[in-house]
Order: sequence, then C-alpha cells, then structure tokens
Amino acid sequence: MKRAGGPFHRPSVFPPPPSEGRSPFMPVLFHGTPLYTLWEEVPRAEAMVVDRRRILAVGDRRDLAARYPGARSVALDGGAVVPAFNDCHAHILSAGLALTRADLRGSRSFAEIRDRLQAWVERGNRKGWIFGIGYDQNLLPGGNHVTRHDLDRVSRERPVAVRHTSGHCSVVNSRALDLAGLTAQTPDPPDGRIVRDEAGEPTGVLLERAWLLVERHLPPPGVDEIAGAVGKICEVMVGRGILSASDATTGRYSGIETEWRGFARALEQGAGVRMTLMPDYDRVEEAGWLADRSKAVVPPGHPDLRLGAVKLYLDGALGPRTAALKEPYADGSGNTVLIYPPEEFRRRVLAAHRGGWQIGVHAIGDLAVEMTVGAYEEAQTLFPRPDPRHRVEHCFLTDGETVKKMARLGILAAVQPEFLYHLSHYYRPALGD
Repeated sequence: MKRAGGPFHRPSVFPPPPSEGRSPFMPVLFHGTPLYTLWEEVPRAEAMVVDRRRILAVGDRRDLAARYPGARSVALDGGAVVPAFNDCHAHILSAGLALTRADLRGSRSFAEIRDRLQAWVERGNRKGWIFGIGYDQNLLPGGNHVTRHDLDRVSRERPVAVRHTSGHCSVVNSRALDLAGLTAQTPDPPDGRIVRDEAGEPTGVLLERAWLLVERHLPPPGVDEIAGAVGKICEVMVGRGILSASDATTGRYSGIETEWRGFARALEQGAGVRMTLMPDYDRVEEAGWLADRSKAVVPPGHPDLRLGAVKLYLDGALGPRTAALKEPYADGSGNTVLIYPPEEFRRRVLAAHRGGWQIGVHAIGDLAVEMTVGAYEEAQTLFPRPDPRHRVEHCFLTDGETVKKMARLGILAAVQPEFLYHLSHYYRPALGD
C-alpha cells in the first residue's frame, strides 16, 4: 500500500493483469519509493516482489531484479510504501448499512436529531422505516435519552428507530413499539431491558438485545443489498489504509449463508479488503456446526474471504451504562447487563471450545472480562487444545492479575484505542475520577 501525500490507496496491480504472451500470475517488482516493512531484519527496502498477492521478497532493487528476471517492473514514484492496517474487530456490514441511514453523530439536542432525520426523509427516503445511527444521549442536555414521544414528532405513521453510537441501545417511536407488540405487559428479555416510565409503559428506549424484539420486524437485507453496503464501506476502509478486517458478528441480519454470499459478491465486484467473518454463536448452533468446527460448510466464496472465530456477547457498553462492572456506575445510572447467566455463559464457552472453535467474547466491564478469562481458563483446563487463541473483544476495564492470567493462557485482547478519541466524553461520568 502506498501513501503519496494524499489518502491511502491500494495498488491496482494485485493480482497483476495478464498481457499478451504472459502468464496472468507473473511476479511484479515494485520500486521507486522507500518501503517501510516494520520487519526487524529489513526495516527499509528499495523494492519488493509480489506474486499472486503474496510478497516474495524485499530488498535491493538490482538484487531482486536479478533473482526474479521475469518479474514485471512497476515504478512507484514518490510517497512511500507501508504495511496496510488490519482491523481485528469491525462491524463491516453494519457500518456499510449505516452509510444509507441518517447520520446522528454529534447531535446535541432533540431538535438537531429531528432535523437530521427529516432531512434524510426529504433526500428520497419516503417509505418504510426512518432510521438514524450514531445517537448518543450523553451529548444531550442532562444526559437523558430521547423517548418514543420525541420520535413521534418525527412521524406517527412510519416506524422510527435511532441506534446508539455504541450499538448497545436503540430508541423507537410509538409506531415501532406497536409493530413489535411491546406494551406495559411485555416482560424484559433475559438479555436486555425495556426501559419504562413511572406508569410501566415503554419509553421507547431498548437496552441491549431488547432491540431484537423490534429488529425482527425490519426486512432483512438480501445478497445484493449486503454486497452494496460492504462494497461502500470497503471503499472507506481502503481510503484509510485498512486492507484487512474482521466482521465481528456475521449472520445477525440475514443468516450466515446469505451474508457470506453478500460479502463474496462484494469482493467479486472489486471490494479491496480481505475479510474474516466471525459468525454469531446462535447462528452457528442453528447450523449444527458448534460441536465440530470442521463441519462448518459455507457457500463458495472468494480467496479474500474466510471464516473466523465464533462470536459471543457477555455484556453491553459504557455509553448506555450496560457494561458489567464490579462496582456501581459513578453517576448512579447503571443498567448493568449480563447477556447470559454465569452458568449458561460458561456452558457456551465450553461447547465452542470443545468443538474446535476460536472464540471471541464481547466483554467491556471488569466483571465481564474476569468472567470471560475464567471461562477460557476452565475450558482449556478441562479440554486442552494447542494454542486456541481465544479473544476478549474490547477488554476495556480489567486489572493486573487478569492481564497476567491472559498472558499466561495466551488469550488475546482485541482492543479499540479509537474509543478513547470518539467516546471518552462519557467515561468520566460513568466511571468517575
């Protein structure tokens, strides 16, 4: 990947195009600009040879030209070549779909939220759901959520939903609640919470998987829509130097098979990112794959698409105060959520581990991280496997002893340092000084 005074971009010669009388798999010798490898043995090089999308060698240009006399020469004038970024935890499909919805990021009043939703409608979105993403109650006066009554002022006839910037909370209007059949008599799901007013009526705020009670009434995206969304977000990622990424919950919208086909089609249409799909635990179990990773059979795909770790959620997020903490939230607004009771969570980890899966568990609060590491330790003790490389997704709050245990057990922390930039405005109110 090259940076030449502007956005990152992917060279258009991967794989090199065939020319008359030449193999389509002819090696390519790139030169003409410094190559920074981040490899201790050769930290900087003049040239590199690439064959079938693999780097064969880096070093001196003349030496490589002599070693690979048939290589096609490509001069990269100016700038520099650096390794691309790998995003080990992204929500590729969700981010792609979000590009088609009203952007509410940074909104600091309900009036601003309303105006952005109405502007989105006026841009041609005059049927079906009115959908906004990036809502954050922490930026609103008093840090209070909007309610169904607020969103009714956007529309009473059409369902309206706004998704929290953390992805762990949504607010819907009365029409959406009616479609989902949510009333004062609807019990909270075991893995979420329906926020209610003093009379017991739903306010429209849905924490964690309570949102699924409404989401099931949205039409799931098909292969073409998925391919289009993935293609659009891949353009964004390539522009930021991300050429490899993992989708951390595949199958949630349309099932593993449909989403796999959508990702594969996006790659066939030129998406420039190698992608690993982390299938949702429940979808894996439904497919009959959980007990044996080798039985996971996906449709024909693409060389840049592969199946990765199975994905579980244990808690929520700090923004809506649903991350599972050992101590109460500093501002007293906590709604700590454990997606599964401890024994059920432990059972799930053991089952996936025994089935040969790498596991990625979403755990943000210190209680959730501790439970996740403990479950991994128990699984590896009862059913030892060589280097299972289980992951703690986010691993946001923890302590020194838990970190030492992770290091000893070879447990990976999939962290997102950009959270500190984008979301730190609500860390101090949630956690205190």
